[in-house]
Amino acid sequence: MSHPVIQSVSRAAHNILAPGMPKIFALSMTVTLLGLLLFAGGISMSLGDWLEAKMAADQAGAELPWIFSAALTIGIGLFVSSVIWMFFPLLLPLVISFFDEKIAEKIEQHEYPKLAIGTPAPFWQDLRADLWLVGKAVLLNILFFPFFFVPLLGQVFYWVMNGYLVGSSFFVMAGGRHVGKAEAIKILHQHRMSVLLAGMLIVGCAVVPVLNLVAPFWGVAIMVHLYQHLNPPSIIISPHANDVSH
Repeated sequence: MSHPVIQSVSRAAHNILAPGMPKIFALSMTVTLLGLLLFAGGISMSLGDWLEAKMAADQAGAELPWIFSAALTIGIGLFVSSVIWMFFPLLLPLVISFFDEKIAEKIEQHEYPKLAIGTPAPFWQDLRADLWLVGKAVLLNILFFPFFFVPLLGQVFYWVMNGYLVGSSFFVMAGGRHVGKAEAIKILHQHRMSVLLAGMLIVGCAVVPVLNLVAPFWGVAIMVHLYQHLNPPSIIISPHANDVSH
């Protein structure tokens, strides 16, 4: 029998074409793209304006030579690309927070028709939790940023740390629909290695251009399957009893 994470990844890949899912998938990709563009644009504009103003002030108000402006533009582009590559995976829980419950609900209805449908958590409560997680993840990455430049070890550390942070967020979302987030965290601690491995796959997907647009949707789908595999329900209900708790 294959590993639970491998099974979850395989099943998640097929959920894009599940009934009612293509529309949600398209909306998820659109929101992810908009979030990526806003993130990149905000960093570029803020950093560019600050550097140009500082360099112009150092030149006593004189206009910057074109070669310096060109070098500055290229430098900002490279820096922004690096920041996006490092920090965008941490924004996945925030980006997908508008669709995670709907994605999980559709997958459960299609893949687990005999299970009770999970109860969505209040949107603003989940959004606050996602903001807290993103803030904590960004702070940890800033604190450990110097270690990123240690060859190989730094990249592995980044991948493992953020894999666990992102994986934990998605797993608690999937499990919290059924047993509450406090209990989902306990289940997470019992299966932290599986959650870590799945989270690392999601982060790996999130740092690859184009694939990063799929990462939020795919991450939710993986964790819905992984939760059901690691914590199968003891109660099976009628497919038509959609309002019973898990």
